Amino acid sequence: MDIYATREELKSRQKNIFDLKLNVAYYARVSTDKEEQKTSIEHQWTFFEQLISDVKNWTLVDGYIDEGISGITVTHREEFQRMLQDAKAGKIDLIITKEITRFARNVLDSIRYTRELLDCGTAVWFRNDNINTLDEDSELRLSIMSGIAQEESRSMSENNKWSIRKKFERGEVMITTSRFLGYDKNEYGDLIVNRKEAEIVSLTFDLYLMNVGSSRIGELLDYLGVKTVTGTTWESGTINGMLCNEKYKGDFHLQKYYTPENKRNHTRKNNGEVQSYYISENHEPIVSPEVWE
Repeated sequence: MDIYATREELKSRQKNIFDLKLNVAYYARVSTDKEEQKTSIEHQWTFFEQLISDVKNWTLVDGYIDEGISGITVTHREEFQRMLQDAKAGKIDLIITKEITRFARNVLDSIRYTRELLDCGTAVWFRNDNINTLDEDSELRLSIMSGIAQEESRSMSENNKWSIRKKFERGEVMITTSRFLGYDKNEYGDLIVNRKEAEIVSLTFDLYLMNVGSSRIGELLDYLGVKTVTGTTWESGTINGMLCNEKYKGDFHLQKYYTPENKRNHTRKNNGEVQSYYISENHEPIVSPEVWE
């Protein structure tokens, strides 16, 4: 019967992990679902599976891959969480990952989860950073490298915010049309009216001016088979959001919402916390300013 290494055996023979009979897994992550990142993921899993298969004493358990997920926290990384559960169930002796930034981008998470994994007999090898959590100085080195990665992430976020603010100041709008009906974008990024969707917008404003309430308008649109921009049924809040959207009268309010410090992927309504900008007559309106008001 095969006897796999315990935590004590691993630590006593840490310099010889290639000689131990181990159940090995790998973890990979990319933060966007763009095509080039998908290619990166494919390269990673091909590399890891080849690496593990080349060591005769190692057995590949599984590969855990999170795609299009931020590395700031691990809460919403389903594959990372599945990996933790498998490790706690005793299925994994060693996890290989490319680098610390793929595993976690803040010091607390890096230390917490490597400790948690060691406690259930699972070591982590950060290959590019040359850190093996079985090494005596691994936690110190991990703290330093995680701190650097965390600061780089914060700096990158601040640089992106600065770049966006400068574009706003120059009147360069950054609009995604995936969140509201009525417009598409041309090759220059300018808003152009989507005539079919514009009919829904105009109808909504007309009904509201005839004293039809938001809930009833939503019921009518559902009855007519009209879907929201996300493909769901209409709620009164969605209707109210449409009626208050200044884009439909041709204007654009930049920075209506903002991301607080240290709260990536969280937005709040801007009540003067950061500079906002209002551009009149930015694009072709769907309703007149009088109707909108």
